[in-house]
Amino acid sequence: MAIKLELATIHDIGKNHRHDSARLAAAPYRREFIKSLIQRKAYLLENENYYLRNVIDGASLDPNLVSPELRFCRTRDDYDLFDFLSTWSSFPAVDRPGRRLKFFIVDTGHAGSPIMALGCLSSAIRLLEARDDWISWREPKWREIRARKLAYIMDLSTCVGIPPYSYLTSGKLVCYTCLSQELRQAYSDRYGFRPTEKLGRFIKDIALVVVLGTFGSNTPQYKGISIKGQNYFEFIGYTKGYSTFHIPANSYNEFLATLDIDRLREKRRLPGGANPKLRMLRLIARKLQLDEEQFVRSGYRRAVFVAPLAHNSKAFLLGEDDSLDYFDYSLEEVVDAWKQKWLWRRWEDREVVERVRSFTRLQLSLKSEFSSLTISSQNSLNVRNGVVVLSK
Repeated sequence: MAIKLELATIHDIGKNHRHDSARLAAAPYRREFIKSLIQRKAYLLENENYYLRNVIDGASLDPNLVSPELRFCRTRDDYDLFDFLSTWSSFPAVDRPGRRLKFFIVDTGHAGSPIMALGCLSSAIRLLEARDDWISWREPKWREIRARKLAYIMDLSTCVGIPPYSYLTSGKLVCYTCLSQELRQAYSDRYGFRPTEKLGRFIKDIALVVVLGTFGSNTPQYKGISIKGQNYFEFIGYTKGYSTFHIPANSYNEFLATLDIDRLREKRRLPGGANPKLRMLRLIARKLQLDEEQFVRSGYRRAVFVAPLAHNSKAFLLGEDDSLDYFDYSLEEVVDAWKQKWLWRRWEDREVVERVRSFTRLQLSLKSEFSSLTISSQNSLNVRNGVVVLSK
């Protein structure tokens, strides 16, 4: 078996942010991600029918009965279901170090409470210039404040609508729920009494939600999110194009094993930025005698969107205010705003209704494409014409 990482593939995404073009360019990454996931969790395929019970066929969906509720991942089954359904995303996200709050939006108005969407709040990326410019953190005088306040920012690292609800913009509903009291309370319940790893503080509040858009400033998922005339998820700029997501986790681990790299030892001493995986990829590139910048800078610049959760989020993050004056929308309010602006409008579109009605849960099956996968235990590594090849 051979796993190829063609470094040009991810550059193709960066050249064109149009939705369909980017989706096609990202297909190799998505496939490698799924292969890596299945090699770690082969039982996901074996239990596929069990997971698909949580998805509704479009023919059974009645928009008048849709009743969204939040359900948070707590058990191993929950997290496995989350992993399985996340493969539907064009750009499935790898879990980051730090805090994570994974959740489903389920429809309690239909039998079995089928899943409408997935979301995950993760610890914020440490270095993100567009965000820091928006807050006014870039000047040296704010360095200490930034170090103390970064923990009050969470990234929406997963935002995936599950069909047939995705055709009715259930991905946008994930964004709406980020603005709700219920999601903030769940975060507080999960982490408010756990000290942070570095400074040992108890952080129960979220001041700002940040999300990176896959399809540029016009990423549909984050456009038009508004409640009572107030717009949220404002576009504020782009990332610089450095990333680690174009290197699948399985291949990354193979690099380390084949090149005999001591991960823990090297992470502690490597220079080159706040992201330890990025630093490690630079080391791998040097050992493979590859162009280091080409290896870590995909050229794919993602759009940055921000959603303040309080009237004074900026002032709080700058240390000017000691507490947050939240907007305090209830889940009922944000769901109603989503229904009025998006659900009913989409249901008036005949093409959308046809897509909903024609969808069956078997369309999410992975078995036909990935059932033949086996775990590669002995690999050799070669670089051929700019292509990294791991072969058995």
